[in-house]
Amino acid sequence: MKKAFMNRITQSRVKPIADGNIRRLYEIEKSPWIWHPNSTSASEPVALLFKNEFYLAEAAECKFHISADERFEIFLDGEFCAMGPDRGDVAHWNFHSYLLKLPAGQRVIEILVWQIGGFAPVAQISRGGALIVFAEEATFAHLNSCSPQWQ
Repeated sequence: MKKAFMNRITQSRVKPIADGNIRRLYEIEKSPWIWHPNSTSASEPVALLFKNEFYLAEAAECKFHISADERFEIFLDGEFCAMGPDRGDVAHWNFHSYLLKLPAGQRVIEILVWQIGGFAPVAQISRGGALIVFAEEATFAHLNSCSPQWQ
């Protein structure tokens, strides 16, 4: 079986648009931040595994963007692929962009997100646990963090 491939890429800003007086700078801002509804304390450490299973009838390529508060690890078909984001603060949060090349067949993307809570070092500034994912290609809309396909 042919393996999937994921490569980190550089992302440029989007063209300025108006949307409810919010000027989006990057494509990732089209998706919402999500978290588990029962995990409400920002002071307690927690790790959540988000899982998305899907089938591709043919090989496909997708540019997607991801970030988490505080950290994430991405696993594709059970293999570790990437981690992030780079350290920032609430006003200057970072995200990663990847080019995903997938062969046809059943695929599983898992994203482990953790929040250190009150045990975080002083340099780790956080608002509380969250994940955001945005796929630029419409055929991969099920990867967007607003998709109900995430478990």
